[in-house]
Amino acid sequence: MITPEKRLRQPPVVGTASLLTILTVLCLSCFAVLARLSAEQEYRLAEKTVRAAESAYEADTSALRELIAHVRAGEQSVSFSYLCGENASIEVEAEIFCSPSGAGTLRILRWQRCAQAGYELLDDSIHIWNGN
Repeated sequence: MITPEKRLRQPPVVGTASLLTILTVLCLSCFAVLARLSAEQEYRLAEKTVRAAESAYEADTSALRELIAHVRAGEQSVSFSYLCGENASIEVEAEIFCSPSGAGTLRILRWQRCAQAGYELLDDSIHIWNGN
C-alpha cells in the first residue's frame, strides 16, 4: 500500500497527450514568430519598392518636361542626365528636326535609366577552394 508520504514525493505523471500538446504549442509559437518576422520584412521591401517606383516616375516626368523645354527653345540636339533616386539617373539624348513650315520631328535616341554607383561583382575577400 502507498502511504500518503510516498504519494507526495512521486513526480507528476506526464502522459503522451500532454507532451504532444506542449510540443504542438511550441511549434505553433515558433511558426507564428517566423511568420510575423517574414511579414515585416516583406512590408519593408514593398515600401522600398514603392519609393523607388515613385522616384523613377518623378524623374521620368521631370526629364520629359526638360525635353519639352529644349524643344520649345528650338535646339537641334539635346543630351542631358536627370537624377533618379539615390543611385540612378535617366540619360536622355534626342534630335529635333524642324521644317520651315513649323512642323517637326523629335527622335529620341536614348532614354535610359543608368546606375550611378558601380557594383563590384567579384568579392576576393573570401578564399574559396577550387578543387586543386
